[in-house]
Amino acid sequence: MVVGARTPGEWVSRAVWDLATAAVVVQADQTCGEVDLMLRADGVSHHTSLVVQDVASSRTGLLSRRRFEQTMSGPFGYGRALFAKRPVADLTDWDAAVLSQDASLDIAVEAILCRAERERYDDLLFHGSDQWRRLAAGVVLEEVSAWTAWRAGRDDLTGLANRVTFFEHLQHLGSQQAEDAGIAVIFIDLDRMKAVNDSLGHNVGDALLVSVARRLVAAARPGDVVARLGGDEFAVVSALPAHRENAAATALNQVAHHFLGAIQCADPSLDLRAHSTASIGAAASRGTTTAIGAETLMREADLAMYRAKQAGGDRVVVTVDVGTALDGNSLSVADLSLRQALEQGELEVYYQPILDVRSKRVTSVEALTRWNHPTLGLLGSDWILAAGEAEHQLVALDLWVLRRSVTQLLAWTSALGDRAPTWVNVNISNASVGDARLSSNILAVLAEVGCPPGRLRLELPETASLALAVSASSELTTLVEAGVWLTIDDMGAGASSLRHLSALAISEMKIDRSFVERMLTDVRDRAVIEMLINLAAGLGIRVTAEGVETPDQLHDLSALGVDYVQGYLIGRPDPAAATEERLAAQQLSHADAAS
Repeated sequence: MVVGARTPGEWVSRAVWDLATAAVVVQADQTCGEVDLMLRADGVSHHTSLVVQDVASSRTGLLSRRRFEQTMSGPFGYGRALFAKRPVADLTDWDAAVLSQDASLDIAVEAILCRAERERYDDLLFHGSDQWRRLAAGVVLEEVSAWTAWRAGRDDLTGLANRVTFFEHLQHLGSQQAEDAGIAVIFIDLDRMKAVNDSLGHNVGDALLVSVARRLVAAARPGDVVARLGGDEFAVVSALPAHRENAAATALNQVAHHFLGAIQCADPSLDLRAHSTASIGAAASRGTTTAIGAETLMREADLAMYRAKQAGGDRVVVTVDVGTALDGNSLSVADLSLRQALEQGELEVYYQPILDVRSKRVTSVEALTRWNHPTLGLLGSDWILAAGEAEHQLVALDLWVLRRSVTQLLAWTSALGDRAPTWVNVNISNASVGDARLSSNILAVLAEVGCPPGRLRLELPETASLALAVSASSELTTLVEAGVWLTIDDMGAGASSLRHLSALAISEMKIDRSFVERMLTDVRDRAVIEMLINLAAGLGIRVTAEGVETPDQLHDLSALGVDYVQGYLIGRPDPAAATEERLAAQQLSHADAAS
């Protein structure tokens, strides 16, 4: 089953006439006794209300069966004697909600909520083409509940699955795959989104996104899940059949090119200038994703997409057998020599913007290392750390990243002035935390480059144990006294401990993306975020929320008092040149619109 592009707008705007059932109509001058006998008849025994028409005054009302029978019974059993000969008009609600045949679900909900509380669950009446229908208000409210649950897992604009739903499908599919079958993740990024928005406006840009969503759904196979991850990024998760090893790349390449072709096709409903090509990265693993993790498969697809974009876009880059490259069989340590990568200039620093929630400016960037491997392509931090640990090169790597990052920060300051970030966030490994020369090494690099220590935010790794951090407290304190910010990364996940906050001179904490990802749907994750924010406020620590991907998340985090936000909504990691271009324009994806 393909998860398609049914939008929330389509859901709430659909007519509810088909949900209603035929109604019995009585005249206002009929007696209550006659109506009482009618309601006892088999043909209308299931009706919860009747339509009452007053031809003389052109009125239409509702007779609630429950209240009518209560009146006819009376508190002492004399109701029928008192009301049998009175016209039913006397017991009719002439202010009942009467809607037209084409009334939509949202109009029906408004009609329910605007009524007096005692009448809120009375039937709704619908009139069309000389026919009356009735619908229980509870049915409408059930539809709204279903829509609300549906919307929580959907992208508001396109109706596609959102990132959370996509990841859940990937995990579910990955846990059920046979060992000889495959799982593919296909990342799709539009090449001309910025140009379309800038030249034709965001309304046209939104129309392009909706058009692409529909074309991707049309191109998807049964069982595929199509999602919009945010901005102009889409993704597909697909089950691949069992295949011979040498056929994996061919099969995945065909699937990915099918989606590329769908995007290349013209949509007659769009302005000719509003079309875009796409950069597509596809990654596949054999068997379940249990061993490698769904995150790894998504990351490899993302990196493949970046290689496609760096190659000029409008193309597909494929990675197969994800998870086998580092198992000791396919590659040796020599194949992943970090020392050689450092010597030959294969490493590159990417920068992800961090937004100050109050000023709406990028005030910092996080430095993230990428490895342009000559045979494997662009590799992420997991691969780099694995190779660096094997060769005991992590301290050298940390100092290399630090030097490149603070040098770049000063270059941006010179070129951009006030638009340059104030700080750069640099991660250090456990090896550096435990190095007795930690403070001297870092301060020496800062002095060599000419960067004030106060412009560096040093991020302690999530895997740093409390014992390791405490043993390095003297070195860390020296850095703090020099002006360096100390940040706890991924707070609330893994080995992170609240004791770090009291044992070390922490300036900032980063809330782990896993809590932000589910904060709108899981009250417990939201409660953890609130707890961490309140704790930080009490300790005088600033808070950054990672993994912000939707305007709703940004809005809620801002309301909760987060200082900074980071994530794909604000901007994804980019090379220095692309980051400088974004900083110069202070173009922050959809963050400004969300605020």
